[in-house]
Amino acid sequence: MRDSQAIRNIRVEDYPTRGSFQERIEFLLQFGILAPSTHNTQPWLFKVENNICKLHYDKARILPAADPKQRDLHISLGCCIENILTAAWVFKLSADVQYFDSKSDTLRAMLTFRDDPVKNINEKYLSTMQSRVNVRGFFDDLPIDTDILDGIELLEDNIELKIIINKKVIQEISSLSLDGITKAYGNDEFRNEIGTWVRNNFSGANDGMVGHSLRMSTLVSVVFPFMVKRVNLKNKVIEINKKQWETVPGVCVLSGEENIISWMKVGRLAERCMLLLENKGIRSSIFQAAIEFDYLQEGLKKLLKMKHLPQILFRVGYMTSIQNTFSRRLLVKERML
Repeated sequence: MRDSQAIRNIRVEDYPTRGSFQERIEFLLQFGILAPSTHNTQPWLFKVENNICKLHYDKARILPAADPKQRDLHISLGCCIENILTAAWVFKLSADVQYFDSKSDTLRAMLTFRDDPVKNINEKYLSTMQSRVNVRGFFDDLPIDTDILDGIELLEDNIELKIIINKKVIQEISSLSLDGITKAYGNDEFRNEIGTWVRNNFSGANDGMVGHSLRMSTLVSVVFPFMVKRVNLKNKVIEINKKQWETVPGVCVLSGEENIISWMKVGRLAERCMLLLENKGIRSSIFQAAIEFDYLQEGLKKLLKMKHLPQILFRVGYMTSIQNTFSRRLLVKERML
C-alpha cells in the first residue's frame, strides 16, 4: 500500500523541460491517472512512442453489473484525457486527439503532442487536479448561481450542459436517483461487484474504494464488502443518500449521443467543468444512479427537456467537511503497455 497523498505530490519543477517528448508525456500522465473513475477502477492503459500517447482501456476493469454499456468506463477515459491535456497546456504543449471505437480493439484515443508556446493556462489547475476529490457527505447551506460555468468551452454542439438549482427539480432528480439505487441493489450481481471493489481501511490495494474515502468507519469498511454481497442493504443506502440529497444546492447534467466517442467527449467536458468548479471552491459529487437504467435516463431527459440522453450527473455545491483521505492510485508505470 502506498500513501494516497504521495502520488499526488507532483512537483512542477520536476517537469523535464529539456527532455524528450516521451519523457514529457510520461510526466503528464501523472495527472491523467488522477481522473475519477467508477468504483476507482482506473480503466486506462497507456502506450507512449515519441510524441504519441495511445490510450487503451483495460478489459479486466469492466464492470458488467454497474456499467453494462461501458458508458462510465469511457467517460472515465475522457476525464483522463482532459487531465492530460490540461497539464500539457500548462507546460506549453498541445495535442491533437483522435478517437477510436472499434469493438475488436481496446485502443480508444491517440494524442499527438507538439510544442505550443502560445498555449498556456493557469498553473493552478495542476494543484486542483492533485487536491480534488469526488466528495461524499452533506453540502453546506449555501446557494450557488447558474452562471458558475459561464465561459466554459464546449467540445461540440451535440453535448449539452445544464445546471439545475431549482429545489423542486433537484428533488425530482433525487427521486430518480433513489429509484436507481433500489433497482441496482436488488441485483445480486451488482451487490457482488460493488462488494468486490470496496476495500477495508487496512487494505493494501491501490485501486477500488477504500472505506475512508466513502466516509466509512474502520469497522464498517471491514463488514460492508461481505455484508453487501449477502444482504440487500438498499434501505440503509437510500436513507443515507436521501439525507445527502436534501442538502444539494445544484446539479450539473451533461447529455450526448449514446456511443463510445460521445461518452469520451462527455467525460472530457465533465472533467473540465469539475476542475473549473473546484478552482472556485465548489465541490462536485458524481452520482450516476439516475442514468444507469434506460427508463430513468429517459425520465431525466424528459424532466430536464434535453435534446439527447443524459450521460453524466454530478451534484455541486460548497462543502466544508470533506473526507480527509484520497482514493488511491496505481502508478503510471503500472498502467503502461
